[in-house]
Amino acid sequence: MKRFVALVVIVLMVPPEIASGNVTSKTVREAAEFIIERFGAEAAEETVETLSVKIGKYASRYGEDAVPAIQRAGPQAFKLLDDAGENAPQVIQLLNRYGNEAVWVASRPKSLAIFVKYGEPAAGAMIKHPGVAEPILKEFGTPAAKALESLSGQNARRLAMLQNDGELATMAGGGELFNVVAKYGDPAMDFIWRNKGSLTVAAGLTAFLADPEPFINGVAEPIAAVPGEFASHAAKSTNWTVVLTVIVVVVGGLAGLRWWHRAA
Repeated sequence: MKRFVALVVIVLMVPPEIASGNVTSKTVREAAEFIIERFGAEAAEETVETLSVKIGKYASRYGEDAVPAIQRAGPQAFKLLDDAGENAPQVIQLLNRYGNEAVWVASRPKSLAIFVKYGEPAAGAMIKHPGVAEPILKEFGTPAAKALESLSGQNARRLAMLQNDGELATMAGGGELFNVVAKYGDPAMDFIWRNKGSLTVAAGLTAFLADPEPFINGVAEPIAAVPGEFASHAAKSTNWTVVLTVIVVVVGGLAGLRWWHRAA
């Protein structure tokens, strides 16, 4: 009898739009039961009944996607959504995509702001490289997020070191370097790390970005040789007859001008 009364109370307390809409009281209760079982001590102060009421209220406020998000994050989801304010829908999206792994991103205002600005690739980068990705994302945004997602921990730290040294800003340009890293992953970052000095030179960086695969695969000449190749090519393609003619004309003109001044 007591159990029946409790169920009646839950049904009455769950907002009507939840019970009659896509989210049913059964769905809400199943989510509450899962949280009690899954999160144990974290939900120690809750009962299935009290949790059902809370979940129902948040589902009424944010829609049906709130239920699986709360289920994935457990009791802490309520505080995360409250603290997020107008960004709560994005937090729900984040929790539904990454589950409990995303809690620390949603709980840190600076990390949450990066996610809200740059979307899921940024969240994935921060979750994969906690404490490393944020400064890079803050400076370089979405292209950097996609690059970080493709990297191992070691190479993500190398990217952070290049940023700290100021070399990454020189190499990043309009984001092309990040596009190369996103496409080729660790092999690209290994090459960039080995040749970071040469890639801060405009000619070397231009050659690498124009066709990175031969460099990454070791088919092309080392990047350090590229500026010399550019100079050699420039020398071969120069019309020296024209250059010498111009020099003769200029020198002759200057000599004539000096003679005229003396004569005057």
